[in-house]
Amino acid sequence: MGFFGMRPTLQKHTFPDGTYIAETHAVRLYRRMLPYDVISIVHRKLSNRKSSCLLLTTIQTNMLMKFIIKDYRSLFFILILSSLLVAGCKEGDGDADYGFAYIYMPQATVSGGLNNHYPVPSGAGVSTYNFKEENGQIHIYLGVLRSGLISGASGFTVNVSASSILTEEAIASGEIASAMALPTALYTLPDKATVEPGQSSTSFFLSVDNSILTDDAYAGKNLVLAVEISNPTQYELSDQNTSVVVVIDVEALKEREEEPGD
Repeated sequence: MGFFGMRPTLQKHTFPDGTYIAETHAVRLYRRMLPYDVISIVHRKLSNRKSSCLLLTTIQTNMLMKFIIKDYRSLFFILILSSLLVAGCKEGDGDADYGFAYIYMPQATVSGGLNNHYPVPSGAGVSTYNFKEENGQIHIYLGVLRSGLISGASGFTVNVSASSILTEEAIASGEIASAMALPTALYTLPDKATVEPGQSSTSFFLSVDNSILTDDAYAGKNLVLAVEISNPTQYELSDQNTSVVVVIDVEALKEREEEPGD
């Protein structure tokens, strides 16, 4: 039962590897606010209750401290989620292999299955923003994740590229207001991403020139770029969520940039 005796409404959220959870609206909101690192961890633990007792030791200490100090709502979410998951732990559970190994981009799942759009900025505060500004560049967090728990997992590399075709399709769909393709001259993207042996994920940046914040040509625009992964050297790509449409809300980003540091 929920607060005041009310039964919370549950919604089904399905991950790319076919695992799913039932979550309340509040949990759904907190999942969307969490940064890539924690989304990846939560997915792995929810899709594999056998390793759920590793949750707190997997989350980096410094990240958890940021939540404690700067964002009590995220801390509340993590504590609630941890209590639910740890309740299902059994001795030796964390050592068992589980699930299927499929590769995808976790940022493509932030809409909860509605589409593969990845809004920038997002996050509940500086410590959870999905971008950072450094040396005249806006670095947007992206990543690659392999589902399943596999002991002695091999490392792998995927190709990373921008897709003009997917970008134009996203703009033409009409789902993004004031949409404009992000000019090629204004961003850089690595051509590969590598997950080390024994690991299940890695992150990389889409780096955008911060002149988009001062150039009147981009005022009021949503700058759009589709990024996709391909050709894994190990394992298989998921049937979905191997591309993400990054949507940069220029005006919202200006507002975040003007906020005082936490």
